[in-house]
Amino acid sequence: MCSPSEKVGLAVWWLSLAALIYCFHSSLPASAEGFVFAAPFYLITAPFPFEQDDAGSAISLENSLETALAEGRNSKAQALLRSLLKQSQINPDILLKAGVAFAQKGLYDGAALAFRRCAQEHPEIFEAHYDLALAEFGLRHHAQALSALESAHARSREEQLRLLYLRGKIENTLGQSREASRDLAIAFSSDPSNENYALDLGLYDLQHNAYPEAVKVFAQAQTFHPRSVFAGLGLALAQYLSGRIPGCILTCRRLLSEHPAFAPARTLLAFALYMQGSFREAEAVAKEGLTYSGPHPYLNYIDVATLLKLQSQDYKRMLAEIDTAERQIPACSLCYLAQSKIDEARGATERAIEDLEVAVRLDPAFSDAWYRLAALYDQTQQHEKAVQVRAHFTALKAAKSQKESDMLRSAFMRALAGGEQ
Repeated sequence: MCSPSEKVGLAVWWLSLAALIYCFHSSLPASAEGFVFAAPFYLITAPFPFEQDDAGSAISLENSLETALAEGRNSKAQALLRSLLKQSQINPDILLKAGVAFAQKGLYDGAALAFRRCAQEHPEIFEAHYDLALAEFGLRHHAQALSALESAHARSREEQLRLLYLRGKIENTLGQSREASRDLAIAFSSDPSNENYALDLGLYDLQHNAYPEAVKVFAQAQTFHPRSVFAGLGLALAQYLSGRIPGCILTCRRLLSEHPAFAPARTLLAFALYMQGSFREAEAVAKEGLTYSGPHPYLNYIDVATLLKLQSQDYKRMLAEIDTAERQIPACSLCYLAQSKIDEARGATERAIEDLEVAVRLDPAFSDAWYRLAALYDQTQQHEKAVQVRAHFTALKAAKSQKESDMLRSAFMRALAGGEQ
């Protein structure tokens, strides 16, 4: 089994990875809730009295900007949008379609311009205000996003829930926890079949350490969306964090049976197996995952950690994998600790010391690295340095218990914030 300090260290890295995966899915407005385009409804039921020439010109401009976006000519698309917006009268369907085209490319500034014009000229159109709020949220203009939501007039229960959901996302970003919890929970309980409502409420529960609640939310999402990789990954992560490691392992194995190249599930499975002491299984899972294209560097780290536990002497392989992890994981103090163990095992003691010195520079509160560094200083007759380092380690150890808990929480919260990138 892993030592408590190893569990804390590995948990920090897994939480960071998993949180980033979730935020990538749930914090991007265009992919999370989806921009609504209801042009046929307005064209058929409420035609607007535009001149034929103006309408034809606007349609031509909108088609041209869509083509430019599809071809990656974003500057051209922006210029075409400016030309479109100079027209005195524009069919709202054209504005909505143009905004969606920009939003789907992540160009929320252009999307906001189109949606704002539509909302100003046609305040009765719910989608214009709602999509403007999504675009402003994508731009991190939270006050403007809330203002756009306040201007939207819901015509149905479904639209009321969408307003609550997006308001809850914005409130959560602003740190308004009570309001976010209320609005996200109402949206989900009113329509538990909506995957986005489930993912965001489950993510909120993970953020706030409400792991059993997150298990319930993601499990319910799975009943409606049994093939959703995000609902499955959320359930597995919540199971692990609530101490249900066997359940986590089963969920990950089910995910991988359907999506064998899904790197987050494989990384969590390898991690969970490692944490319960099943090192050979963990190594096999990690090794297979590294054969797929684009494996996450955390998987390299976990593979090295399991090989060290298995006392492997394949130093060339381990050094290559830890080098990959160090290059791709920012400030990876744990990677340098692992590298020091490899270097020490192969007799490169001076290199092992250098590795640990890097580890403590990256994370001055990394007690395990300080402890091993003191031992290696003694081993190489650098006793004065060893005394200083050991004193530093003792001071860290005295406050370690609370610090470990705080480190887990803060690492998860930082990673969630980082998902907005």
